[in-house]
Amino acid sequence: MYIFLSDLHLTEDKPEKVALFLKKLREWLHSPVFLCILGDLFHYWYSPSQGRQSMEQEVLFHLKKFARQNRLCFLPGNRDFLLSTYLQKTWQIPCAREALLLLGKSKVFLSHGDIFLEESKKEKLFRLFLQTTAPFLAPSLPPFFTKRVAKILRKTSQRGKRYSPSPRWNWKYLLYRMQDAHFAVLGHLHSPRIWKLQTPQGEKTIFSLPEWLKHPAYLIWNKEEWKWVF
Repeated sequence: MYIFLSDLHLTEDKPEKVALFLKKLREWLHSPVFLCILGDLFHYWYSPSQGRQSMEQEVLFHLKKFARQNRLCFLPGNRDFLLSTYLQKTWQIPCAREALLLLGKSKVFLSHGDIFLEESKKEKLFRLFLQTTAPFLAPSLPPFFTKRVAKILRKTSQRGKRYSPSPRWNWKYLLYRMQDAHFAVLGHLHSPRIWKLQTPQGEKTIFSLPEWLKHPAYLIWNKEEWKWVF
């Protein structure tokens, strides 16, 4: 069974959500599960020092424990893109910017999905600046400073964008990245949606994953069938 989830945005301010995620990890621990986390596991990730905090340490410990008995893949999101290096070096958890799985006879493309949304030139430049400079600056800055900056950036980006009723996908770029994949599973939108596109290579199906709120929310592939869990 394959489980796809994203956008948990775990934070010490919401211990009930953290507890819920750890409970599900324990439930899945002894089942044949391939868990794919498609980014934004944490509300933000600002430097390796965050991994020494109690909430983050507990979550990462349980992920490592899960990875010892099951298969686990982490794809960074736009809020925790610095996390993948830390996971690989410190916890030996496999990470990738994108992934391609073979499920039965179908190929499935995985990504957090933020890079496939249409953006203004200013937004693209800001994203490029942040993702190219942060990996070098964050480890050398005081943790209290980087944490404050991360919180400010998170609050700013939420204004008016979080639940857009009609997201502007760059379908051409997405289909290019999918190549011959039959399905794509994306995060970032915080909303469970399905698009079916007709292409010269045949029909392609794109899933958008839900956000975890008061209940677990994810997508399952099992025995050639897709299923939402809310």
